Amino acid sequence: MYGFRSPEFRKLLVPYAAVLGLAACTYLPQGPGEMTHGYIELMDAAASADRAGLTGMQDQARSRHRDSATPDNRLRLALLLSAPGARHDDVRQSVDLLQPLADGSASANTNQRQLARARLADVRARLALLSDNADKARQLDSLKTQLDDANAKIDELLNIEQSMESGRRRESGEDHDQ
Repeated sequence: MYGFRSPEFRKLLVPYAAVLGLAACTYLPQGPGEMTHGYIELMDAAASADRAGLTGMQDQARSRHRDSATPDNRLRLALLLSAPGARHDDVRQSVDLLQPLADGSASANTNQRQLARARLADVRARLALLSDNADKARQLDSLKTQLDDANAKIDELLNIEQSMESGRRRESGEDHDQ
């Protein structure tokens, strides 16, 4: 029997409801009567794309944003510009695109604002880390240069010491005896 109370029906109902629930999570409402989906999928595709693929995706998003600067197109472009593997300049540009969405000055819906805020925080943290890494790399280069200079001076001192030692041996006649 497949009535509402039957265990077999309930066993089928729970996984079906779970799949429907997960499918619904991929959709973010944009406005009255409109549904926009694919932000998560877009970020996944951008994260797994090679450099050429990511550049192509970014170029398409730039073109769409140029043609129609909707909050959806703006957010999509910002997500692609801030993807792992994106150029440093693109990541910085994504901050400029995300900021109006995050602070509500663009006409984005609540979900878009929340995603923009989260992504903006992530991008700012990443830029801070990149800046810190660049500073540390400069410090490391400076220390390497100082170390190379110190090693060169030590080599000079060792050469001077060896020449002084060989001069003393000659004066004392040690070189002639050997």
